[in-house]
Formats: sequence, structure tokens, C-alpha cells
Amino acid sequence: MKRYLIGLLCAAALSSCERELNFKFKSYNPKLVVNALLNNREVLTVSVSSSVPFSIPGNPKVVENAIVTLFIDGVKQPRLTYNGFNKVYSAPVIPQPGREYRILVEAPGFISVTSEAMLPGSGNFAPASFKDSVYVDSSGFPLGQITVRIDDDAAQENYYRLKLFYYERTFGEFMELPVDAEDPLVNQFASRLDGGVVFSDATFNGQKRVIYFKTPFGYGQGTPKFLVLKEHLSKDYYLYVTSLNRYQNAGSNLFQEPVFVYSNVREGLGIFSGYQEQRDTLR
Repeated sequence: MKRYLIGLLCAAALSSCERELNFKFKSYNPKLVVNALLNNREVLTVSVSSSVPFSIPGNPKVVENAIVTLFIDGVKQPRLTYNGFNKVYSAPVIPQPGREYRILVEAPGFISVTSEAMLPGSGNFAPASFKDSVYVDSSGFPLGQITVRIDDDAAQENYYRLKLFYYERTFGEFMELPVDAEDPLVNQFASRLDGGVVFSDATFNGQKRVIYFKTPFGYGQGTPKFLVLKEHLSKDYYLYVTSLNRYQNAGSNLFQEPVFVYSNVREGLGIFSGYQEQRDTLR
């Protein structure tokens, strides 16, 4: 009898824990996503799409009926034109350092968004150089060396990206060269993204900095040999690429703290920023 009563009490306790819960989910309002990376070598282009909830797979939908307006130093420019093939809005403008660029993006059904950007200066890079047979690999083969020099400006925070390419004679074009350097700036303090290295001047502010990169055996034959891209980034662009690097490295781990990609687009998402690029062809 005692066991029977205990069983009834347990059943009653369990049944009392069963209660229907009604969750009310807030409706999702898509935002405009604006992405534009200004540089001193290409005309200004802007991609516009709509955000999607994290729970819905797939890519954001391109917004093809937006009105994209550009202002340069406060002066309104002609409306950007849409290219249906490349799915971008463009203006016949090559951005220049020292000028302020602002965009206003409007589209039916969305809150209008805006953002500003300025290109930084040249970054005080000295010409890059190449020297063959500087190192020896584990098999005894000689390795070359690419040298990049930066004369950092102490009067401001600076952000840099370096990318290396080798000339592939079979295809007649430059191909990406993996970064290999025995340098704590590259291996400990820099973010690696799209084959390049991104870093700030926090560890060498106002100093001259020399960075050495190894080149594999067999590379650097003939002419041209290598291409070095040296980019001076705006702070917004640096924050964007480093947060994007953390986001990509986080993967899909549900137990990890969420990583948010930096955005400077007010009332929307995305990035509107830029960089100034210098190219050294090593022959």
C-alpha cells in the first residue's frame, strides 16, 4: 500500500510539471546590407542586399531597385547606376585620400541607411625587394626572401595588409603566394584573411619596421618574379576584416560565444570603408 501511494504521488508530481508553454517570437524585419570597399585604383561600386534571419539558410537577396546616392565632401553626385550582370551599383569615381565619401541607400520596404568613409594616406611604404638563396629548407634547397619596409607615422593609428603573389608562366598571370615568415608580428599579432596578413602598428608605433617573407624553392625564376600588394587600411576596414576573420574561424560551434562582424552602416548592416593600395612588381 505504501509503495502504491508513493507511485501515485510521483505520477502526480510529474504530471504537474507538464505545462504547455506558448512562445511568442518577434517578427523579423529585414535590413539593408550595404558593402563597398573603396580604393585608389578602381571605380566606386556598391552592393545592396537584404538581411536574412540566422535560422534561414541561404544567401541574402540582392536588392535591385535601390536608390544609391553618393556625396563627395558634402556635394551630391549623380545617382549610381545598377549593373544587372555584376549586381552592383557604380559611379564613375575613383576614390582619393583626403576626401569624404558618404552614401545614402533607399529601397521600398526598408529603412534608409547611410555611412561615411575616407581613404587613408599612402602608409609610408618603402619599395619591396627580393633576394634569392637567403634560407635553406629542411631538404637543403635554397629559399628566397621578400623584404617589406614600413616607416610608421606616430601621429596616428595605422592599419596594414600585405599580400604576396608569384608569376605563373604557364598561365601568364600572378598567383597567390602563401605567407611564410618567422616574425611575431605576422605569426602572433596579425590576422590572416584571403591569403594576406592584416595588422596594426600597435607593436611598432612611430618606428621603422622591416618584415621578411620566405619564398619557396623554384620560385622567382625569370622576370617578373613577384608582386607585393601593400595596403594602408582605414580603421573601419581593419575592424571589419579582423572581426570577419574571427567569425570565419569560429565555425558553427553552438557552445561558443557569438562573433559579430563589424558594421559601420547606420540603420543597416555591412561595411563602407576603404584602403589605399601600392603595388611593387619585383623583377
